[in-house]
Amino acid sequence: MQRCADWCSQSEHCLSELRDKLSKLGVEPDAAQRIEKQLVAERFIAERRYVEYYIRDKARFNGWGPMKIRFQLSLKRIDSKIVDAALREFDTAVFDEQLERALRNKLRLTKNADKQKLRASLLRFGASRGFDYNAVYKAVDRLIDDDM
Repeated sequence: MQRCADWCSQSEHCLSELRDKLSKLGVEPDAAQRIEKQLVAERFIAERRYVEYYIRDKARFNGWGPMKIRFQLSLKRIDSKIVDAALREFDTAVFDEQLERALRNKLRLTKNADKQKLRASLLRFGASRGFDYNAVYKAVDRLIDDDM
């Protein structure tokens, strides 16, 4: 229990990470459930808090869009209601800034002279970063019109 509490106090973790950690340590299922309940009760583990930190970090530092963040959190088996609520509360201006910055960098590095190929490349890139297609499309149009 103390080892898991120390681990949780070093950085944010979700329940699935805790379960994986306990499994790797070879903790029996009954003991693992007791440890999990105690860590949740003592607020060492809080799914909502974890999701808020995850969204903020991945949006600001990795430049991910909401779709990619939502997908990655689903892989961690976090309830979609928690993720949706946290994404609604997150400042969407951060996503807009990250999309704009990423597309500008990609535009600067892309050597396509053909406008259609350039547009297609930027659209694929924005979508691969997890941004909504309509947002990417509008941002690409603005960038290409400004640049050319």
